[in-house]
Amino acid sequence: MPGTPRHPTRRLRPLIVAVVASLFGVLPAGPAGAADGDLDVTFGTGGKVTTSVGADALAFGVAVQPDGRIVVVGEAEIGGDRQFVVVRYEADGSLDAGFGSAGVTVVDVGTASDDVPIAVALAPDGKIVVAGVTDAGGTMDLALVRLRTDGSVDPTFGTAGRVITDVAGGADTGWGVAVQPDGRIVVVGSAFVADFDFAVVRYLPDGTLDTTFGGDGRVTTDFGAAEMAKDVALQPDGGIVVAGWTGSASPSVDFALARYDGSSGALDPTFDGDGKVVTDVAGSAHDEIVAVALQPDGKIVAAGYAEVGTARFAAARYVADGSLDTTFNASGSLPGTVVTDPGGDSIAYGVAVERSGAIVLAGRAVPSAGSRVFALVRYEPDGDLDPTFGTGGIVQTDLAAGDADGAAAVALQADGRIVAAGDSDTSPQDFGVARYLSQGALASGYWLVARDGGVFSFSTPFYGSTGAITLNEPIVGGAPTPTGLGYWFVAADGGVFTFGDAVFYGSTGNTVLSQPIVGMAPTPSGRGYWLVASDGGVFTFGDAGFHGSTGGSALNQPIVGMAPTPSGRGYWLVASDGGIFAFGDAAFHGSTGAIALNQPIVGMATTPFGQGYWLVASDGGIFAFGDATFLGSTGAMALNRPIVGMASTRTGAGYWLVASDGGIFSFGDATFLGSTGAIALNQPIVGMAVR
Repeated sequence: MPGTPRHPTRRLRPLIVAVVASLFGVLPAGPAGAADGDLDVTFGTGGKVTTSVGADALAFGVAVQPDGRIVVVGEAEIGGDRQFVVVRYEADGSLDAGFGSAGVTVVDVGTASDDVPIAVALAPDGKIVVAGVTDAGGTMDLALVRLRTDGSVDPTFGTAGRVITDVAGGADTGWGVAVQPDGRIVVVGSAFVADFDFAVVRYLPDGTLDTTFGGDGRVTTDFGAAEMAKDVALQPDGGIVVAGWTGSASPSVDFALARYDGSSGALDPTFDGDGKVVTDVAGSAHDEIVAVALQPDGKIVAAGYAEVGTARFAAARYVADGSLDTTFNASGSLPGTVVTDPGGDSIAYGVAVERSGAIVLAGRAVPSAGSRVFALVRYEPDGDLDPTFGTGGIVQTDLAAGDADGAAAVALQADGRIVAAGDSDTSPQDFGVARYLSQGALASGYWLVARDGGVFSFSTPFYGSTGAITLNEPIVGGAPTPTGLGYWFVAADGGVFTFGDAVFYGSTGNTVLSQPIVGMAPTPSGRGYWLVASDGGVFTFGDAGFHGSTGGSALNQPIVGMAPTPSGRGYWLVASDGGIFAFGDAAFHGSTGAIALNQPIVGMATTPFGQGYWLVASDGGIFAFGDATFLGSTGAMALNRPIVGMASTRTGAGYWLVASDGGIFSFGDATFLGSTGAIALNQPIVGMAVR
């Protein structure tokens, strides 16, 4: 057998050792003077939470739901064997009483077996998919569990919510999981063939193997030594990027990636010629990828560790063809890679890419003998340590004084705050979660769009306009892409115009409409959008789902806009009298439909986690519902021109109003960055988009 690479888990369970040996709610604004990397004191106790779930517990995965709730998965010894444990927290760090039993769900996957869940992903319908391994009498197989949104095991999945898969007849593990937009589930790990190889398995939404993938749902890949896949990322074009390691104790273990065709499961030859890439980071004898993420521009970021004396955080960035991105840490010994010592023997277990392009690694560090702490590192997009984050780009957190702690996963909230999950060696060892402040996104800015599609940029790049184009119908609105690197415009006939990284998915430009289009909204993924007409007819394109409309209803007043829920599984329509129509998972929080308004409603904006919304009238009057907070209005001001729209800040603690002359009014933490209020415009402003 090949030698055993150093395996990046905080403590190796017997069954895992055997494998390796063989092979939008509003969050309050941060405190005054708080900086990126500071603990978020509005979360738990001083930014930290520990949860006792059983003996000797370890947390391995974390995901943030669109509503801001945090899901953490791991293992604990319960009833004599180790079992899957899933915990859900409210946005403030308290246990979610409506999930499982007081916030905790325990699942025994196999009878009389040790079960270790390692990764979690959220399905498009909000269900929770957990992947790992089950060991019954020394036979290790890939294990999957799916939970419903209330934490109960989903009986429509597999057998009583559980799926166990023998990949290749030998020992198997599952280390990473992702859910495609169509609900299919991709799990990656290792399978023993002649030795351990990458294993990629795809399931249909009901848990059965997807036979269109690899012929029987299972694909293994040999790099020529022993391999283990540790994480997976899904590309917008359907490509599947799998990352881990290849090698043996002698001569070396290296970063390894593979890309597969999303339809067939075949290796993609456009990726380094054969679908596989191996990288020796810093000449280290041992360097392993533990996590992988995609940047908005499609570049691939892999993170883990490299042993340079001691283990240190390591990251590499690749371009679409699999070659190293030499603009990343360009002055380093191996451009495209970076190695950082966040304190002693250190391993990064998680990676996330902020909207700004900054890269966050999370894991464990050992700054002194006998201590182990959560460690985070943030790099600027060019690979330099970010001096605005913690101390020189590094943050260490001791969850419980004197105890051994370590982060195993990291996720970003909608407002950019960073959530790290792992364990804290209290008595007994507990799940541990910490949340950190971060601007987390591109520097705030906005675009104003005029009726002719002219664009005015304020602290944002200009990507193009229709200002010089003769339009069939006027522009009525626009929306930014989720990355903030582009935008769409929509005309009254439903013609769609794309700029920057916005992709055209279709339009109603050649359709005879009963009523004109009045607005649009992108899906959370940016791979689709909705258009809405003044009668509330809804048109879907790309991955936008149809959840209902008022197209066949008699309305008191016309629809003037729409907003999607954070999950993309629902939306609100708003009428000019402030009547609200909620579809899919959109909740009704109130309306002005029964109020006599001084001026008509012209738009709406939602809070970050979709638990509330604001309505704005043409005089700038603001109406707040749900968890939306009233922060000010222009209702009592004499305006030069009427208000035509609004947008909220990422935190939900502020908003902008825009008038038809491009005058901007900012409230709460919204910053005034400029306006066209003093400019003679060819056509009036019809809306704004914020990145």
